[in-house]
Amino acid sequence: MHTLSKNNKHHVELNIADQKWVLLDEFDELARRSINMTLECFDTEFPSSETHILATNDTQMARLNGQYRNTNVTTNVLSWPVNQSTYPDHPEGNTSWKFLGDIAVAFDFCQNEAKLKGVRFDHHITHLLVHGCLHLLGFDHIDDDARQMEQLEIKILTKLGINNPY
Repeated sequence: MHTLSKNNKHHVELNIADQKWVLLDEFDELARRSINMTLECFDTEFPSSETHILATNDTQMARLNGQYRNTNVTTNVLSWPVNQSTYPDHPEGNTSWKFLGDIAVAFDFCQNEAKLKGVRFDHHITHLLVHGCLHLLGFDHIDDDARQMEQLEIKILTKLGINNPY
């Protein structure tokens, strides 16, 4: 199932590859809010954009992890940034529109992780989508970037009404 969530600035295309995701109430709204709130912190750099989210399962996530990271185990979230300046095939013909990339999240892994951490599943998914979006924007887990990324996550999650996950 595909949905395209639009607002005046950012498009979020959602591909539900595992039907377990329908168990999470209003996942499409949660995904859109997570991505949009993250991008609002970078409004001048990304005035309009598109992001694709694959809501999948552990099996497919392990295949993706093997294909792109050479490790055949599942994980919670993966991101693939696009290094192109514009998305020329945008349906509205807007050449200032930037395609940021793709994010994949695995239902069972994330659900188990949320239980282990003692956090609400929807809050954990929101955190992972914010984290994945920051990766699309070029942040990494190395030194100062990691600290800055963590601080941004806390700031964004606070704006979304979610407590500091660290």
